[in-house]
Amino acid sequence: MAQPSIRLAHLAATLPLLASAGAFAQAAAPVDPLRHIAPHERRAYVEQLVARQRAARLQAGAAAADITPPVLTAFNAATKLALDKADAKFKVAVKATDDMSGVMRMYFYASGPSGQSLSFEAIPGYPAKSVNVAAGPAWYQMNRFLEPGTWVIAYGYGYDVADNWASFDGATLAALGNTTFTVVNNGGYDRTVPVLTGGKIITSAVSLSKHQPGTTQHRYAGASLSGTDAGNGALSGIQSGNAYFCQLADTSQCIYLYGEVTATGQASANFTVGTQIQDGNVAGDYELRHVYLYDRAGNTTYLTSDKFGGSTDFSTMFPTTVITLTP
Repeated sequence: MAQPSIRLAHLAATLPLLASAGAFAQAAAPVDPLRHIAPHERRAYVEQLVARQRAARLQAGAAAADITPPVLTAFNAATKLALDKADAKFKVAVKATDDMSGVMRMYFYASGPSGQSLSFEAIPGYPAKSVNVAAGPAWYQMNRFLEPGTWVIAYGYGYDVADNWASFDGATLAALGNTTFTVVNNGGYDRTVPVLTGGKIITSAVSLSKHQPGTTQHRYAGASLSGTDAGNGALSGIQSGNAYFCQLADTSQCIYLYGEVTATGQASANFTVGTQIQDGNVAGDYELRHVYLYDRAGNTTYLTSDKFGGSTDFSTMFPTTVITLTP
């Protein structure tokens, strides 16, 4: 299946969101700022962001202050995650440096035997020029449903307080230390992908000139998704989903909707996904392009509309498939 590209024009539209990631992380509980991006798209997303930042800061020259991203100096993962133990523990030893503003956050991603995704968070309590932290699985992914077998950490990224981003591929991580570990799970596990059964657009038209009531901010776009999760021996339940709407004539113009399900172990779920319209979005019709569903075991369903070269006719599951941005 062809993988979608993340275009720089859309990246420019989302830069305000990403640029505030550091401030958001300080003000609230740590959350991966790329959780709304599908796992297989995060690497391209970050690498294009890094390239865009580098070009902008080279152009700024001496007028810019901190223009250097963090440097990963040590990385070594434990070799086993034993979910058959009541106090299952796992850590990745991470060291990094930053020349000026300080290391803010780092995230790493592992792939499971059946293509599942598991993320690890390295979060210093204080942004320093040199950090030594133990990264662990994200709280929303550390669960008993993970498939036993070999998992590989193949990608990561990090950023400093000044929002300089750096990406780390599998070869870079492996050169520093161990990237492969074994999940031991003698209980039931889930390696069955969730199934999309339907959905509905909540905001068929959104004005670019009007504000969210009571604020001076852009309005939100929203939709609902319905799906089922069968499991295989254990039922983890749907954890989250994305709906991507793009212009047919310009696929760099997109609206990315994201939402989560708080209940666990549910055989079916109906939940909302949404996003705030960004400054870079322009007026026009945005057609439903991709839908992703993730369960709590890291299994992912990825569907692409036949209007964008995929094999899914979303009109059979959605009453309408277009969100219109009006001036």
